[in-house]
Amino acid sequence: EADLRTAARYFDEAANLCISVGFRAGVAVMAPYRAIWIHLALGRPLAALDVLNEALGLVGDTPRRYADLLIRRAEVLLELGRHSECESDVGEVLRIVRQLGSSEHLIAFCHWQLMLSNSVRGESEATLEHARKVKAHRGDWWDVAGPDFLADAAESLDRVGYGPLAWEHLEEAKQQPGDAGPIIAMAECALLARHGDPALAEARLGDIHRQGIDLREHWRATLLRAYAAFRRGGAGAGALAARAFEQAAELGQPQLPLVRERDISEQVL
Repeated sequence: EADLRTAARYFDEAANLCISVGFRAGVAVMAPYRAIWIHLALGRPLAALDVLNEALGLVGDTPRRYADLLIRRAEVLLELGRHSECESDVGEVLRIVRQLGSSEHLIAFCHWQLMLSNSVRGESEATLEHARKVKAHRGDWWDVAGPDFLADAAESLDRVGYGPLAWEHLEEAKQQPGDAGPIIAMAECALLARHGDPALAEARLGDIHRQGIDLREHWRATLLRAYAAFRRGGAGAGALAARAFEQAAELGQPQLPLVRERDISEQVL
């Protein structure tokens, strides 16, 4: 966390220098890193949104760069539970891609966000459809982000009832994890907590922070641990659920558990 805050200060200084010399492209290039790697990772989606909105205002005359930033904004809007705005941004990216020509990574990332959005809202068939469309648009991006997608797909599919398929995606991610270890570890814990061995889920979630998960995911790890305890009839489920809501509130988003994990939040409540 301390390293990310230090990095944020350097990024802010670099962005201000770019603005002072009129180098708009420099601000736009840095924006996804500042927004996603720093602010969103620290659980500050509104700050991430500000960074992206500022950058979008600078590159309106550069459609490709505008689309690259817009799909990142969709990612942040999804974190905030603003699904209609997220889907609107995704639709605009797809429109730009159709105009400029095929861009496999942008098309794939669009369906990736739609998969996540539909999963959170409990839309099972749409979740599966968009997961399949992401895989249909594999390209050079897959070598870098494929394991991240597979972990997200595993969680998304498990959330809406496709358990066996979810485990298939998780096992594929584990074969060549790249630098997606924390995301894969979190996905495996989520699958165990929801439908797997609750005792094993509790044990792993107890020290999941050692895997290097983002600060923004700490509340969710606690909530999943609460749900695992709830499933096995453990007396600590209530206290853990309360702590999860406290952690979300500490990020300035007290309703986050009901936004991103409504089903299990309502059950433990």
